[in-house]
Amino acid sequence: MDDLQLPVVWRDEPESSQKYEAQRRRVFTLRVPNRYPISIVRPRNVAQVVSAVKLAVQKDVRVAIRSGGHSWACWSLRQDSVLIDLVDFKHLSYNYSTEILEASPGTIGTELAEYLRPRARFLPAGHFASVALGGFILQGGMGLNARGFGWAASFLQAIDVVTAKGEILHCDKEQHSDLFWAARGAGPGFPAVVTRFYLKTMPAFPIQLNSTYIYPIAEYDALKTWINEILPNLHRNTEPVFHIMNDPDQGYFIAVLVVARAQSEAEARSYLQVLVDTHPPNALKVTEQQPSDEIEDYEASWSLMPPNHRWVADNVYLDNNVDLAETVKAAFTSLPKGGIAYWEPMNPVSPYKDAGEDEWHETWIRKSMNGLRKSQKGAYLGDKDLQFHDTKYWSDEAGKKLMLIRKKWDPEGRICGYLDKNDESGVHGIPNKLG
Repeated sequence: MDDLQLPVVWRDEPESSQKYEAQRRRVFTLRVPNRYPISIVRPRNVAQVVSAVKLAVQKDVRVAIRSGGHSWACWSLRQDSVLIDLVDFKHLSYNYSTEILEASPGTIGTELAEYLRPRARFLPAGHFASVALGGFILQGGMGLNARGFGWAASFLQAIDVVTAKGEILHCDKEQHSDLFWAARGAGPGFPAVVTRFYLKTMPAFPIQLNSTYIYPIAEYDALKTWINEILPNLHRNTEPVFHIMNDPDQGYFIAVLVVARAQSEAEARSYLQVLVDTHPPNALKVTEQQPSDEIEDYEASWSLMPPNHRWVADNVYLDNNVDLAETVKAAFTSLPKGGIAYWEPMNPVSPYKDAGEDEWHETWIRKSMNGLRKSQKGAYLGDKDLQFHDTKYWSDEAGKKLMLIRKKWDPEGRICGYLDKNDESGVHGIPNKLG
């Protein structure tokens, strides 16, 4: 095979060292681990993806895959692998008859929204502008208004893949159905390289109104009571997001954002009226029923999670029977400077700039999450770092089925898979047990 036709840079070629390092560091966080692929391939078409996989086979190394580089733990960076970075592999098309979107894994949220808006269609993509479809869909896709629209992976109709042997396959409910099943939640353990998603779209909402209520952290208990009262009454087309932030400049505060998507302004206002009528006093700022759309919201997401920071993150699913706000109170009211916690679901993260603070921030995240373990039911794979402790991502039955599918389609462990401690999971995968 002639790998010279590939857009590839090599780790051990001095003349390409700067280019290699720039491409290696194409991730969301400044906290880039010291893991170095032997080469980085940026394919522009399916044939080059096949060649990249065959290059890994030829070199007898593993294949790592990057769509958007938005993994907190930098799953795409694996030592001595061939990294297939899909940043230059672009495709978007829409079939008006079937209402199906075909999209490449590297498509990010802003690109998707800008493409679908003139076609009056919508997909619940990720919440942050630069989250790409690849990792997002494969991890199930807890996206825009997941409480109302469901998992983004439920919109998946088919996929095109390149297998660990370099075969090109189309997978759906009828053909290679096991791979299609695995694509809706396997995450980085999916045993092939996805080159195209086929996604059923939904009609766009012509109206979006946002209401925001900002309170000092001292109002946590009052907001807890309010939130417990309003949540059962919020329409399914409204998306409540709760941010708790310890901002170095603006102080420690809680922001309650509720997004209403509707067919008319009157309808959207009716969804948000309960907030107008019932929100507690002592707010620092109230902004109600302001027009917006997902493109504007994506632009705003950059200020909430700015680039050029270091990040440590974790998340947990809690038992339905626990008092959620009370259970997470200790963690949410002790955030480090620059720390952010989310409830949709809860997802505390800790951004900072000083590399010397890595150990302190890691310790805070782990200590805070350890306090929640007695009430945990599992976690969302997309916001987890598997290097620290085991937990449950799927039902027992689904977890066992997934590990068998991985062994069937990638018996040699060619695809890197799950990044656990010391990167040892290999073809056997992860235990899927509460840690």
